[in-house]
Amino acid sequence: REEDCVIQIYSDPERAAAQKEKLEIARSKTGEKFIVLIIGAFSSGKSSMINAMIGEELLPTGFLPETAVLGELHYGEEKRITLYPKKGCWEGGDEPFDLKKTTSDEIERYVSLSADDAINAMEKNAMDSESTSKIDSKFEKMVIYWPLNILKDGVVLVDSPGINDPYSNDYIVNDYLPHADAIVYVMDSQKAYQGTDRA
Repeated sequence: REEDCVIQIYSDPERAAAQKEKLEIARSKTGEKFIVLIIGAFSSGKSSMINAMIGEELLPTGFLPETAVLGELHYGEEKRITLYPKKGCWEGGDEPFDLKKTTSDEIERYVSLSADDAINAMEKNAMDSESTSKIDSKFEKMVIYWPLNILKDGVVLVDSPGINDPYSNDYIVNDYLPHADAIVYVMDSQKAYQGTDRA
C-alpha cells in the first residue's frame, strides 16, 4: 500500500523510484527508538499532557515543580515502573528496581521534590540574587512501561524537569537534548511565550 501511494503521488517513474528508495530506508529503521522529549518551564503542564495521552493520572502534577527526574515512557504489555538510582545517592543501593505499585502516589514518593525543600530553595534564591539553590534527586531516571498504542512502534515519550525551575535542574534537560529525535515544547496557556519560553 505504501508503494502504491508513492506511485500515485509521484507519477514520474524516476521520482517514484527515488521515493521508493527513501521508503525502504524508512522501513529499515522501523523498530528503532524515536525519542520525543517533552520540555517547558516548570508547572507548564508537561506531566499533565502526558497523563492526558495515557488516559490516567500517572505522573505527579502540581503548582510547584514536581518532576525532578527524567521519565521515559516506553511500550510494554505489562505496566511497570523502574527507577535507576544515582551511584551512592540512594540508601537502597545503586541497582535499578521496580516500584511495587504503578500509581502516581508511588512515583511521587520517590521522584517528586519535597514541598518543604522546594519552598526553602525558592525563598533562598529570592533573597539572594546570586544564589542558585540546587535540589538533586537521588535517581538518574525513571522508566515507565505502559500498554499505550502510540508507543508500539518504538516511540518513547520523555517527561523532563521544568526549565528555569528554582533549583537549577536545567542541566538535566540540556544533557538529554542530544538524545532526542523530536521536542514538544509545552507552554502554560495563561502566560504563554514569556522570556523563559523565548530563551
